[in-house]
Amino acid sequence: MQMKKILCGMITCSMILGLLSGCADKEKETDTRVEGLENLGMIHVISREEGSGTRSVFTESIGLYDNATGQDFLTYVCGAGQEIVGRHFQTVKKSTAFLSNQADGTIHVGGSSSVAGMMEELAEAYMALNPNAEIIVTVTDSTEGLTGAMSGEYDFGMASRELKDYEKELLEYVSIARDEIAVILNNENRLQKISSADLMKIYAGEISEWSELYTEDEEENKQ
Repeated sequence: MQMKKILCGMITCSMILGLLSGCADKEKETDTRVEGLENLGMIHVISREEGSGTRSVFTESIGLYDNATGQDFLTYVCGAGQEIVGRHFQTVKKSTAFLSNQADGTIHVGGSSSVAGMMEELAEAYMALNPNAEIIVTVTDSTEGLTGAMSGEYDFGMASRELKDYEKELLEYVSIARDEIAVILNNENRLQKISSADLMKIYAGEISEWSELYTEDEEENKQ
């Protein structure tokens, strides 16, 4: 059966990074206190930028979780990987050159089936550039991807919908692609366009007969 599009919208495909961190084993506390520290106030930490090899070595040496592999993969997806994104969806960024930091680690990605096919291709291309990394993609749905990122089951969650306010507060997120949503009907149907209001009424069950719909020209003639 031939079909045709009559209305298009946009959805955003996202990668969601759970706010997770590991901790080093607590060292034994000593009874000796350094005098004067109580007068110095808050601790302000200054470190090297994400992606820095020095930062990666330092955080690993003190036992702090710093997902260098995940950051490297995300940099690839938002840069050179946009060439692959363009084969599936509309890109959100320009494709750029990429040089992997060759970080060693396993990345678990899970969520939206709409994003999964593209993500598997991105993972394969990235692992070719960085053979030290392993990326495991699990197909579920957007909500599972988000909750999986929150719980730590996934390093990255895939979502093909906008995040809710509470999800935005709990997760870091970045758009990696855009996709069209099309409403279709039989090619023999003569209706050429439809308003969002009428479309809402159809899906709400308020309009159930094609005869209740008019194009703008037909509506003017009717009046």
